[in-house]
Amino acid sequence: MVIVNPASGQSKGVKLFQKVEALFAHANIHVTKVLTERAAHATELATAIDHTQYDALVIVGGDGVIYEVVQGLMQRPDWADVIQIPLAILPAGGGNGLAKSLTESSGEVYSFENCAYLAIKGQPQPLDLATLRSKTATKFIFLSLSWAFLAEMDFESEKYRFAGAQRFTISSLGKILSGKNWSGSFSYVEPTADEVVPTYWADGHDDGRAAPKLTLLPPSAEDPKPETWKTIEGNFSLFWAMNAAWAGTNGLVAPSAEFDDGYMHVVIMPGKVSMAEYMGVFLTLDSGRHVDKPTVQVIKTRAFEVKAPESDIMMADGERIDGGFCQVEVHRALGRVMAIRK
Repeated sequence: MVIVNPASGQSKGVKLFQKVEALFAHANIHVTKVLTERAAHATELATAIDHTQYDALVIVGGDGVIYEVVQGLMQRPDWADVIQIPLAILPAGGGNGLAKSLTESSGEVYSFENCAYLAIKGQPQPLDLATLRSKTATKFIFLSLSWAFLAEMDFESEKYRFAGAQRFTISSLGKILSGKNWSGSFSYVEPTADEVVPTYWADGHDDGRAAPKLTLLPPSAEDPKPETWKTIEGNFSLFWAMNAAWAGTNGLVAPSAEFDDGYMHVVIMPGKVSMAEYMGVFLTLDSGRHVDKPTVQVIKTRAFEVKAPESDIMMADGERIDGGFCQVEVHRALGRVMAIRK
């Protein structure tokens, strides 16, 4: 099945897929194409799909459409079966971080056509997914969780959607000039030197559960976190937790991250930083050299918690999370995605 969001990015999803549709026919791949008609329609489609009829689920859109599909698959009673349907990503949105990460890891130049090539010639590869628990809901994320500067920039960029991927650049400049600071706490599980992260399915988890098993988070959001977790408190200028290397086509946010390594790679700038330091980071995002800046820290973790004022914005895969609180636990190789290993 191919799910096309005609409103993604600059409303080019349908035309883009028409350019590569013949490639699927030449590869003897039968395509059932469905266009989304409203917000969260992709979630509805994923909830109702007969997974026994399809070898893969092709998503034509941005990261927001992938997020909707993942929510739909994980809401089902048979989530343990359907979440293993390989996802193929054809980027047509303003934010295409997963597609960029997949092409880079496959040794391909990023383009819509090359993503179609991965969908056709690639093989199912493991994809980490993570449980995200807020005060009011549980969601499942595949790419990122942001707070502070990045979350507000991402949220406010919606008003510049007409500019495509450049909407993030426009929004970030405005936010840098505002000089705002954010305060809160970040608690996380520290990895050990010899740690080997098991894959979710290889660890023998019962697939009759209503949701993936949590082994690191507290039993509920109201319960205290383990005392062994490390905590950083105070002001934060930047907080960006990444499940893959690229947050977008121009943002190599977490160069060390792989989409199947079992970790979130959390990029933070603790404390208050100057406008020049902000600019220094954002001018080097495309190359990943920002991680070498003295104001930047990269923390690798399998589970973490963020607490902030309730009015603060948090963004999960580009979707807003309310309440100033979230807990995240990574499930290694819970899902699958079409790619080619170098």
